Amino acid sequence: MDYSGKNQRSSSAPVTEIYMAGKASRHISDRLHILVVHQGAIGDLILSLPCFYALRTKFPSAHIEVMGYPRTLSLIHKRFYADDIVSVDRAWVASLYNEDSTLNNELIQYLQRFAKIVIFGGTAQAVVINNIKRVNEQQDAFIIRTIPASPAAQHIIDFQLRQLAMHGFNTTTNTPTIYLSADDVNQAHSFFSQHGFNSQRGLRIAIHPGSGSKHKNWMLQNYCALIQELYKRYAEPVLIVQGPAEYKELQQLPELLCNTEYVVLNYLDLPVLAAILSRCNLYIGNDSGITHLAAAAGVPTIALFGPTDPHIWGPRGRQVFVVRELTAEGPGWKWCSTDAVKGVVLQVLGESGF
Repeated sequence: MDYSGKNQRSSSAPVTEIYMAGKASRHISDRLHILVVHQGAIGDLILSLPCFYALRTKFPSAHIEVMGYPRTLSLIHKRFYADDIVSVDRAWVASLYNEDSTLNNELIQYLQRFAKIVIFGGTAQAVVINNIKRVNEQQDAFIIRTIPASPAAQHIIDFQLRQLAMHGFNTTTNTPTIYLSADDVNQAHSFFSQHGFNSQRGLRIAIHPGSGSKHKNWMLQNYCALIQELYKRYAEPVLIVQGPAEYKELQQLPELLCNTEYVVLNYLDLPVLAAILSRCNLYIGNDSGITHLAAAAGVPTIALFGPTDPHIWGPRGRQVFVVRELTAEGPGWKWCSTDAVKGVVLQVLGESGF
């Protein structure tokens, strides 16, 4: 069964962990305006959320606008972190990234609105800083490098927070959190009602078998074997998250999962997907943006790692269990077996014996 999640509404959903933006005490033009530039994908954004949290809590009444990719930024738009978002693909933004170019007049007027500008990225963002300074030499603008220039033994979140701390921010919160709107929760409630789920009916388990890179993926056949075991044990459909990266590969599911009930979450709006995941008992996935999203949404998360180092890239959340088998030979790791993952599933769910 496929679920697209469009135009689903319900007014009777339980509401937990909801951020409701309060009314501004002053007109928007009187508030401190802050621009944050973040062009990362889902996982990149979530790894930066502790920095966003530090920014928001230091300036709780500021108007924070974030420039990047709207689909990804929908996770934070009017959800605690960002009051507004703007697409980096707008034509007038291009000159911001060109060295020694004539700056677009619309861009100049836009930048002049902000008292503080924070840019997430690499060393190439120095061009952006220089162009901002051309508009206003006194502009308070700085870069948070998202990835170290050389391999480091610290987590990416901690690497970013250490830089922000040098600018006077409180960086003690190092776990990402997704804040849901009431509408997000209502749509999730509608989804579960539509598919016959309720608080009395069994476990809700979600699986995302893909990622942005195939070499980070546990074998699809392993996932399907696990899904069949879960269905056999609990007689409940498993939720399978599908994005554009794994669309072609997941066309094999009807053949691989015959006689097994499952529901495909097909390229949902990200806030709705986060709300659905937050209502699950368990999530299982690779080193991917969706796995980071699940952990940040608060669902118990099993993250299957292979070539990437979980000490640097691992998701953080309330309950995160990283599964990666280390070896003394070759690259120092190998994919864990299906039986090993089953054991972790039972441990997380507090049960024994498949």
